[in-house]
Amino acid sequence: MVLLDDSFASIVHAVELGRSVYQNIRKFLIYLFSHNIGELMPILVGYFIGFPLVPFTALQILSIDLGSDVMPALALGAEPPEPGIMDRPPRPPSERLFSMAVARRFLFLGLIQSVGSVFVFFWRIHSAGLPFSAFTTTNPVYREALTMTQGAVVVSQFFNGLAVRTDEQSLLRVGIFSNRALIAAEVLGVGIFAAISYTPFLQSIFHTAPLTIYDWLMLIGFGVALLVADELRKAWVRAHKDHALAQEV
Repeated sequence: MVLLDDSFASIVHAVELGRSVYQNIRKFLIYLFSHNIGELMPILVGYFIGFPLVPFTALQILSIDLGSDVMPALALGAEPPEPGIMDRPPRPPSERLFSMAVARRFLFLGLIQSVGSVFVFFWRIHSAGLPFSAFTTTNPVYREALTMTQGAVVVSQFFNGLAVRTDEQSLLRVGIFSNRALIAAEVLGVGIFAAISYTPFLQSIFHTAPLTIYDWLMLIGFGVALLVADELRKAWVRAHKDHALAQEV
């Protein structure tokens, strides 16, 4: 780069691009690991409390991984540099890509997603007023609960994808629609889930059931809660850094 273009502005732009690529890889990891926790937790909770059936079928997990995982994760890889990325100090050379900061972030988001996926499944199971031993794979309430669990993961993924776009800055600052590829990929994932929920042929394959408008509102509510929680976390990080900077001055 120095031989072809020794402009200082080009060097700064190259450093900014390098930092952006590094951060986008981390966003990719956070996005994937966080919702994998949301998929795993209902299965673990169901096992430990003695529910005889799985809250997730293998086909449902496969549909999530193929339908609403790959494309949004790739779109996050094309995320433009976050505002203020050049104001940060250089990262230590010894810092690993999969750092404690990455782990804390995906655990934070993953646990919030887990609360939603576990709650909607057992809330729907409880609504039947039957003991756990009475449930079979043909029980319509069980099929509705399976659908709600998948919906909780897919819808929360939509908001999770928006949340992980930035590490510190508010999503409102970068613009919700500034990464249109991500929005399109997330909408596609929700559309695939809706087809699985409402198409009779796919219902018979995935053992799902149609959702009501109230079901959708509950799922969206959990997704919004995740996004708001991460926005509050980012606000705390910014305030903490501003306070530390003011003390140095």
